[in-house]
Amino acid sequence: MKKIFLLSLLAISTSLCFSQSAKKWRGSYLLNGYLKNSSVKEVTLQYTADSKLGIISDTLTAAVANGKFSFSGFIDEPFLATLLINESKINFFIDPNIIDLTVEEDNQTFDIKGSVTSNEYLEIEALKKGFTKVNELELTKLREKQNNVSLADIDQTNKLHIRIANLEAQHDLAALTFSAKEKSSFAVLYEMNNLLDPSHKYYKKEVCAQLLRIYSLMPESLKDTPTGVNVSGKLLMASMNLKF
Repeated sequence: MKKIFLLSLLAISTSLCFSQSAKKWRGSYLLNGYLKNSSVKEVTLQYTADSKLGIISDTLTAAVANGKFSFSGFIDEPFLATLLINESKINFFIDPNIIDLTVEEDNQTFDIKGSVTSNEYLEIEALKKGFTKVNELELTKLREKQNNVSLADIDQTNKLHIRIANLEAQHDLAALTFSAKEKSSFAVLYEMNNLLDPSHKYYKKEVCAQLLRIYSLMPESLKDTPTGVNVSGKLLMASMNLKF
């Protein structure tokens, strides 16, 4: 009965989502791009994002004239986009704002203005790489052992898999916790959603314990976004299945 009651609360809270506070993250965007590589004639923008209608995916193309191109649209929340430039690609967030993107001649180095979420996302990625580097030697040794273990030794294989997953989770959570101390951002919420993916089952308990604390401190404007509601549901289901 307790689980049924909690699931009912989740259903009610989901139906009441997208309140006035979530308007901060919804709206129109205009991406103005400038390429320093004059040989590029067309670019492609790909993305998958949450919305009030569920998960949506799209692929958009734009012609490049005099090094310039643009994309525009309406979004329910910021989303991570991939821009394909010839054989190269770059990732960044699009916020409901006017965004200026400048890409260098190598088609990989870029500068973005007007997307706070994108800058915060890049900060978190840099932190994660830093934490990984600190324990790089230990991870390397574990992965070498994993490669040398016989496939028939299922028990040893699983143990190594769990140790590696736990170590990688510590890096992700350390970067996320550090970021959340300074500000509650959509980029932090996005990372939370990824860490609650079922593929992280080996350390779900440790992940959920920390993410519950971070989520409880987030403003309602974040919790009411499609991703915020999604994270809330994942945390609720996890807390029902795990003992903290």
